[in-house]
Amino acid sequence: MLLTILGPIQFHGELGCGVGGREMALMTELLVHSGEPVPIAHLADEVWADHAVDNPVHAVQTLISRLRCRLSALPHSAESATITTHGRAYLLSVSDLAVDSLRFEHLLRRARASSNAGDLPSAAHYYEQALALWHGPALATASTESRCIQAERVRLEEVRLAAIEEFAEVRLRRGDAQGVVSELAPIVERHPFREGLQGLLMLALHHSGRTAEALARYQRTRAVFVDELGIDPGPGLRALHEQMLNADPRLAPAASRAEAELTQSAAARSAPSGIPVVRTPHRALIRSRTPLPKPYGAFGRRRGVRPGPLAPEPE
Repeated sequence: MLLTILGPIQFHGELGCGVGGREMALMTELLVHSGEPVPIAHLADEVWADHAVDNPVHAVQTLISRLRCRLSALPHSAESATITTHGRAYLLSVSDLAVDSLRFEHLLRRARASSNAGDLPSAAHYYEQALALWHGPALATASTESRCIQAERVRLEEVRLAAIEEFAEVRLRRGDAQGVVSELAPIVERHPFREGLQGLLMLALHHSGRTAEALARYQRTRAVFVDELGIDPGPGLRALHEQMLNADPRLAPAASRAEAELTQSAAARSAPSGIPVVRTPHRALIRSRTPLPKPYGAFGRRRGVRPGPLAPEPE
């Protein structure tokens, strides 16, 4: 991979030999805006934010020339990148394979498509590959802290957390509740107000036969919300808590629901003619490959967080 930013920023191979701080800062700024022209004045302001330069246009042009030489010296491959001039601006064109953040989002799209198609093994494979690309907080060693870099760091972290939630959901649908509990627990402690993560951990505990712990987790979460924010958790998390209290069968693991449906079908075939068979009221609500039962889809929406993604938490 040509450039990694999901952790410390690194140029790899020949490109990384002797790259200075200003060149790295310029490349990072171009990458954050990849696919769109970035004015020279903006690049100069961000790369030399610590002090003024006599001729900012010439300074940017010099760094661009160095970066172009490095890029042109690399062997032609799918991991290519080019810098083109657009008036008084520069545009970086780069492939998904060349940068880990682009590769990450490419794998996420494949994971989501597989999940939506019901191909859970493929979805789990792509989620695992995507999250393995992270090696710490995004853009951790950026030498400039422009608003764009700060915004990109926040955006990438949000996408990472969404991917963790989605991967946890896929694993629960595949019956890996114990694994979800062990991996989500430390992440939830770092993100106590992330209702999607809290709800998934509660469901994983419930699916592992630890419903009492799931209910206790809700009470701790509610206490944190009330103490820190002065509000209760959102309606989705509250509804999940009520479903657990009422032993709602829709919260059962997929395998248990499938076994119950098979039992009901056998009972229907063997019942004497004219005697109705009572079916569970949620039968029509649960399909063979549905996402987790509602209210999962409502977790976090009140706070603008996409529901449903596991990977080690960046240090």
